[in-house]
Amino acid sequence: MIGQLWMVGEHTQAINLGRTVLEDHERLLGADDEDTIDAAAGLALAYGGQRRHDEAIALNTKVVTWREEHLGDTHPETLNARNILANNYLESSNDYGLPDRASTAVALHEHNLGEYLRVLGETHRGTPYSWRSLCMAYAAAGRHHDAAALLEILAAALDRNPNQPRFQRLFTDSVLAETYWSLGRRDDALSLLDRTTAQMVSELGSTHPFTL
Repeated sequence: MIGQLWMVGEHTQAINLGRTVLEDHERLLGADDEDTIDAAAGLALAYGGQRRHDEAIALNTKVVTWREEHLGDTHPETLNARNILANNYLESSNDYGLPDRASTAVALHEHNLGEYLRVLGETHRGTPYSWRSLCMAYAAAGRHHDAAALLEILAAALDRNPNQPRFQRLFTDSVLAETYWSLGRRDDALSLLDRTTAQMVSELGSTHPFTL
């Protein structure tokens, strides 16, 4: 229900409902119950979507801690929760101009990608997302060369894994084109962007969200 309210633009209602659900779960089930943690994650997502980063970070820190303690550091739900928390830090850095938060995002994403690759491998569906998230954190921290190098490695990994959805490769190329542009490699950026856009239109259609 919270997600449905959010999708139709009822953001305030989504947050209010999320608060009520979390309070009810804490009162009836206790703060350490898994359903309570899931409710906290839902409310944190609503906060993050409204750029209320500090509230999202506070809740998602609890979510990550709980999942680490109860599911393990490398459980897929733990990895996903840590990705979300890292992105909260990254978005708050972008919005507030706080470089220390970009550094925190980088550290969280580096740890997460290492665990994805070590435990789940580069063919897992969540690995490319974690990979790109780290690249974006590098870019936010001003480490554009590191971002470009890692994106090129990701592109090669996706080429080795044909079972990955095609949009993963195309989206990676579009992010890489932006990174080239930030590095002043304008010809490389424009060439890659033109090729990627043409492939998106051909393979996904002109109205696909990634094409738009």
